[in-house]
Formats: sequence, structure tokens, C-alpha cells
Amino acid sequence: MNNDTKKRKVLRVLLVCGSGIVSSEMVAPRVEDILSELINKNYVLSKGRIYDIERYASEGRIDVVLSTVAINSDMLSQTKVPIIIVTDLLMGKKERVTEALKKVLLDRDNQT
Repeated sequence: MNNDTKKRKVLRVLLVCGSGIVSSEMVAPRVEDILSELINKNYVLSKGRIYDIERYASEGRIDVVLSTVAINSDMLSQTKVPIIIVTDLLMGKKERVTEALKKVLLDRDNQT
């Protein structure tokens, strides 16, 4: 582990889908690959349902949400953490998701 990784706070990620089971389980290995590429093992990945977002966010338990389903505009405006739609991962495409996560990490690093 290098000094940059030691200094960084653990990224807390919530991966959600409609039911909390099927599509989130399908993309979880791809999400873990991307996160490992970007920040080694300096993350915690939780899985849940789309309805868990508000609770996790209000309790301060997450830094970013990755969702396999569209999020309605009300939830987007109420949630104070970044939300990234990761449906591309279902088709094996990781570039857009990787770039979005890089931006979240950059924004977070600039705040500390």
C-alpha cells in the first residue's frame, strides 16, 4: 500500500438495484474490479435496494451510490451523495462508470 492509499479515507459505496439481488449481484464483481483498479482495496461495498439509498445517505453511511436502475428526480435531488447509473456494466462496458468514479474520488480528495 502506498502513502496516497494510506492517507485516503475508505470509500463507502452502496450498489443498488430494484430488488437488491439480481442485477446488483451481476455487476458487483465488475464494480469491485474498477474500485480495486482505482483505489486498491480502500473501499467498502454494500449492496441493497433502491429504497435503501435515502436511509444510508441520511445516516452518513455512504459516499457514493451505484445503481443498476434509473433513479427518480425526487430522490436525486434529496440525496446528498453522488449517484452513478451503472447499467453499462451489465453489457460489459466499464469506461463511463470508471470515469464517473474517478470524478467522485477527485472531488472527495479535493474536499479533504
